[in-house]
Formats: sequence, C-alpha cells, structure tokens
Amino acid sequence: MRLNAILYRTGRAPNPLSPPPPGFPKNTGNRFDDQLGEYWVLYAAGQRRACFVETLAPFRPSLEVLAKLQALPDGDVDDNAPDEFRRMPDDWHLKRMLGSFRVVPNQRWLDIRSLDDREHLQRELARSLVELGRDDFDMSDALGRNRDLTRAISRWAFEQGYQGIVYSRRLEAAFDCWALFEGGEFEILDTS
Repeated sequence: MRLNAILYRTGRAPNPLSPPPPGFPKNTGNRFDDQLGEYWVLYAAGQRRACFVETLAPFRPSLEVLAKLQALPDGDVDDNAPDEFRRMPDDWHLKRMLGSFRVVPNQRWLDIRSLDDREHLQRELARSLVELGRDDFDMSDALGRNRDLTRAISRWAFEQGYQGIVYSRRLEAAFDCWALFEGGEFEILDTS
C-alpha cells in the first residue's frame, strides 16, 4: 500500500474535503459508516475516476429498471418517462468538487484487500460473523452488500486504533478506495 499516494474525493462544494457540518448524522448509510454514529467517515479513492464512479453509484439503475427498459420498444424512453428511468439531477455537477490529499505517515490502516488483514478480521470478528449468519469470511463478505457486517468491520477497526480502511471497489477491483475515520490526519493538496 502506497501511503504517500495522492487520494481523491468528489465532495460537496465549496470544500470536498471538509468533515460533515456539526449536527449532521455520522451514520448516513454508507459501507463503512459507524453503526453507532459516533464518528464520521470520509470516503476517497486512489484514482480520480474511482472517486467519481463511487459518487455516481447511487444513480446506477436497478435490475428492475433495466428489465423494464429492456421490455420497452426501442426509443420509448423520453422526458415523460417515469422517475425510475430518470438520470441524475441536472445540477449535480454544480454542487460537487474534486479534492486531493495525502494521508499523514505513521497512521494505521486496515487493508481488507490483504489476505493477512482479512484472516485477522475473521479471527477477531468470529462471534459477530456467526451472529450475522456467516460460516466463513472472505473478500466478498468484506466488500458485500451486508452493511451490518461492513459497519461491524469499521467499528472494530476504529476501536483498535486504525485511522481507516483501505479496500477495493466492489464493482471494480482495480480501484483503491479509502474510508478515513474521524481523527485520521491528511494533508490537503487541492480543493478546486
């Protein structure tokens, strides 16, 4: 893991790297958010394209929508299409900016791309994994859709003194993604 690498975040203007405002919920439903809502998580990526793609993930059409589109005659989707066929808001790009930064050296990062770290997690979270109905733990579990599990990983890592989690994007393993916990230190390079 290259800790001196530049990381990117697509975030809300005017500063994409700022923490949430006071009073903003710390558990907003994202993969590694704290299940107890005690610390916030700043999501970033090692590639510009990755942070952009991650930000757009909520706009991916569901399988149900894709099936409905497939059933329509060619060219039948227009401006009068139901909301479920609509695209992202027209002003989305006006409310977002790209920021870049580096994490400060000598911090601990849980790298769930690493077999050693996943095996350590398996041992440490064995009871929680069983309670969540798992009989094994691998990369697909660590990156899966079960947010109770991914948030349990986050909570454990935070309590163990990690500053965040490094992981691969579930839909594209080549992308390096980062979940930085509140209190993790980074050097801002650009917020324009």
